[in-house]
Amino acid sequence: SPSSDSKPSLKFTAASSQRMATATSFANPFTMLTVSRLTGGANWRVIASNSTNWLLGYHSGYRDRMYAGGWVLEATTPVDTEPHIYTVTQSGTLTSFYEGTTLLASNGVGTTAVGRVQLNGYNNTSELSDCEIAEVLIYNRVLTGPELAVINDYLVNRYFNPPPTVNLTG
Repeated sequence: SPSSDSKPSLKFTAASSQRMATATSFANPFTMLTVSRLTGGANWRVIASNSTNWLLGYHSGYRDRMYAGGWVLEATTPVDTEPHIYTVTQSGTLTSFYEGTTLLASNGVGTTAVGRVQLNGYNNTSELSDCEIAEVLIYNRVLTGPELAVINDYLVNRYFNPPPTVNLTG
């Protein structure tokens, strides 16, 4: 997971108002893949926007949520502290939201582009979380299903599979 096996991750706490935002504004179309988790305590936004009302994965004590100027999915699954791979593709007219390789929702209700990506919170210091973010990948187009599968496999192998055990006693 992002917090173990000496894999690097950014660790944020809500109490210290820790956050990070891009200077670049990302327009549609794009694809974003992330590996993140909540760590207990404040459970608001983890992957969001500094410039628009947009969130990926977590919000207000729930997970498996996606908002892009409208609810793509307003799930009521309670948060946990397990790491999750969340992916979004946005064409401008269609938003598709995945956990791992499972499509959770795909519709044209929320199609606002992310703009400036913010890690932890929203619009500077609003809705901060206690969280870890291990990886964020952004592409300037909607990736195909096979491309998403290859990148998801990479993320699973990097963050979720234990390293192989080698028996040297022969």
